[in-house]
Amino acid sequence: MQKLIKSIVASLIVFCYILTAIPLAYAVNDESRDTIAQHKQQLEEVRLTEPNIAQLQLNVECNYEFLSQLVKNAKVVKLLSKGKTDQLDAIMNKSLTTLNADLTLSDEEKMIKTTKLLFLAQEINYLNSTEYDFHSFFDKQVMQTEELSYFVNYSNARKDALLNPMHNKVYVTKIDIDGASATVSLTLHEFSFYEDGTVGEALFDYAIDYVDNGDSWLITKIRSNNEHERIHFGETEVVETGDIVMAPRLNLAPLPLTNVSLNTNNAAAYAYSYAFNYNSLFPEYGDSDCQNFVSQATWYGLGGVESLSAINNYNPPMVNTTDRKWYTKIGVELYQWGVTNGFRSLVRSGNEDTPGPYGVSDSGYEDAEKGDSIQIYDGGEWYHTYLVYRVTGTSGSRTLDDIFICAHTADRRNQVLRDAFDSSASNYRTIKVDGSAY
Repeated sequence: MQKLIKSIVASLIVFCYILTAIPLAYAVNDESRDTIAQHKQQLEEVRLTEPNIAQLQLNVECNYEFLSQLVKNAKVVKLLSKGKTDQLDAIMNKSLTTLNADLTLSDEEKMIKTTKLLFLAQEINYLNSTEYDFHSFFDKQVMQTEELSYFVNYSNARKDALLNPMHNKVYVTKIDIDGASATVSLTLHEFSFYEDGTVGEALFDYAIDYVDNGDSWLITKIRSNNEHERIHFGETEVVETGDIVMAPRLNLAPLPLTNVSLNTNNAAAYAYSYAFNYNSLFPEYGDSDCQNFVSQATWYGLGGVESLSAINNYNPPMVNTTDRKWYTKIGVELYQWGVTNGFRSLVRSGNEDTPGPYGVSDSGYEDAEKGDSIQIYDGGEWYHTYLVYRVTGTSGSRTLDDIFICAHTADRRNQVLRDAFDSSASNYRTIKVDGSAY
C-alpha cells in the first residue's frame, strides 16, 4: 500500500509539472509568433515606404549591438564593423554556442537569431579581405551540397564587386518545424549606401532548412529567389511560343494608327513606386516577374491608365487587335508581355506603322538611359531584365556604376547595376522603346 501511495504521489507530481510546463512552452512559442508577426508588419511597411537613411544607419548600429550582446565584447565587434575581421570565425562560433546553450530560448527563437546571425556574418564578410566559409552554421554532413556551396561562393565572390557599404536586415515570416527538421522562410532586405546620399535596395525571399543535431540547430540547405541563383540551378523563365492564356481577339475595322512617345520620367517613377509594392491591378508572373514589371513600367510611360477596366479591356497602349499583341491582365499571361526574348522581339520588329511598342536593341549598357530596360545573359540564355531608374555619367561611356535600376524577382529599388549583376559588357543588352502605335 505504501509503495502504491508513493507511486500515485510521484505520478501526481509529474502530472503537475507537465501542467505547469505546458503554459510556459506555449508562452515561448507565442513570443516567437509575435516576433514573426512583427516582422511581417515591418516588411509590409518596407514595401510601402521609402527608406529613411538616418534610421538605416541606426539599424546598422543595432545589428552590431546584437552581435555585441552575444559575444559580450563590444570592442571586438567594433573592429568587425570597421573591416578588421580576422576574428570573424571565432566570433561566429562563440555566438552560435551562446545561442544554442540559452535555455530560455525556444527552438523558434534560436532559429530566428541564428538566421539573423548568418546574414550579419555575410554583411561582415563583405568587409573582409579573406574568404569566410560559414561552416559554423552548417551541418557537417551536408556542408558540400551544391546549395550551401553556392551560398558560400556567391557571398565571397560578390564582395569583390561591391564598391559601396552594405547592410542586411532580416524579416522572418514563417517557421515550420517537423520533429528534428525545420524550414525558416524569410525576406532579406539588402541596402547599399551610395556617395550621392541615396540608398539602393533589394528584397530576396529565402527558405533555409535546419536540422537539430541534439546540441544545436544547423543549416542543411539555403535557397532564394535571387535571379542569378535561379539560373544557376536551371530555374528560368517559362518560354512560351504564344499566349499562355488566350484572350478573345477583337474584330475591329482598321483605323489610322496613333503614335505616342515613351515618357521616360513616368516609366521610371512607376518602376520606383512598384518595385517593392506590387501593383494589384496586374497579375504576378510567379518567380519570373521581371519582364512583367518592365512591361508595366513601359506601359505606364506610354500613357497607360491605372484602372482595372482599362487593363481588362486592353485599352491603349495595350494591343489585342493584331498579331503584334502586347497586353496582360489577371489570369492572362502573354509571351510578348512577360518574357524577355518576347518583349525584345516585339520592340525590334515594330515601327511607327505597326501596332505596339517599337524601338531598338543595343548590345552592352554604355548607352543606357532612364526608362530603358537592360537584359542580362547567363547560363546560355537571356533570362532576366531590369528597368533603368536613373543614370549618371555620359551616354556612350556609362559604366555599371552609372546605371541605377529597379526590378522584380528579385525586387530591387534604386540599386546600382553593378550590385545587381557584375559581368562583362557582352552579357548585357539595352532595349530602348521609342514609342508605341495603336
